[in-house]
Amino acid sequence: MEDLTKFIRIIIYLFWKRLLGINSKKIINMAKKKNFRNEEISVIAGMIRDSFARDRADFEAFSPKYSEPFLTGLNEKIIAVETRTGTKVFLAQQKALTTKLYEDIDSLRPKLTRLEGYLYLAKGTMNVAEADFGISAVRKKLGVKDVEGLLDKLTHTLQLIDTNTAALEAVGFTAEAKTELENLKQLIQTTNLEQNLKMDEKEAGVQSNDGLLTELMEIVTEIMDIGKRLYKYDNVEKTGDYTATTLKTRIRHEGGSITPTPTVPEDGILLGAVTDKANDKPMLGVSVEITEKELLQITDEDGEYNFDAVEAGSYTVKAKMEGYVDTVIQNVTVTMDEVTELDLEMMGA
Repeated sequence: MEDLTKFIRIIIYLFWKRLLGINSKKIINMAKKKNFRNEEISVIAGMIRDSFARDRADFEAFSPKYSEPFLTGLNEKIIAVETRTGTKVFLAQQKALTTKLYEDIDSLRPKLTRLEGYLYLAKGTMNVAEADFGISAVRKKLGVKDVEGLLDKLTHTLQLIDTNTAALEAVGFTAEAKTELENLKQLIQTTNLEQNLKMDEKEAGVQSNDGLLTELMEIVTEIMDIGKRLYKYDNVEKTGDYTATTLKTRIRHEGGSITPTPTVPEDGILLGAVTDKANDKPMLGVSVEITEKELLQITDEDGEYNFDAVEAGSYTVKAKMEGYVDTVIQNVTVTMDEVTELDLEMMGA
């Protein structure tokens, strides 16, 4: 019965994907330009609304367009998006599923440690070497919360346990211990599938209300643009309240986002913006590379780049674009669990 239920869930999942033609990474055009996830749109809009409400006098001094009715209209639009796309309910469900998923994944750690002990005791009596069981590969996927990769590596480990049952049982490994691993793998797989289904349901809501979302993103993008212009020279700290990269970092790494991009504890974040030194304008399409890690990002329309997970250390950062002299910054320090901001300037060749 359990297998049948799982099969039905998978069929439903595939049906959603085919019927709706949804790509879980696809977002409406304006949000895509800012690299916002669907579930972040109303959250980002709420943050922009709060900053705008605080600074509205400055905005209205810039243009009478930004009077009190403008703020009222923005708030109504955010409420409409949250209501019609079910954002709040979705975020609560995703938070619960993500918490459960990560707890299940982390509960693998002691079981893997005990298994390693049995592999050590059984070495020389098995048909493969200890390292072939891939425990380190499982741990690596576990550390970065790569669920699909974790399940694949764990399946390999369990298959080798099957072919070496006698040797492992001879040193104390039990059938119950193997069953615990199998059950935990199934639990992780089921929760991951539930999360994927919820994501697709959310995408369906987004697709059916993309006009409303586009309207909201147009307003948000306009406020961000004016906000950066107002404070770029007079109050630099405030520009972060209207900058896409800063806002994404806040909600993904300071608890505002329910489904943050996982990073291992030793990782940090490197982000910034690239501008043309001649006119101080943001540069779209610049290749920004961390040379020692062979990590590459392309700047967006705001000239911004964001490396979400960089191992702590000292690196060389290179910015390249045809028609410009390469900008190379050495000894850029990325610190564990911290955000390193590095803005770059480029000169024409």
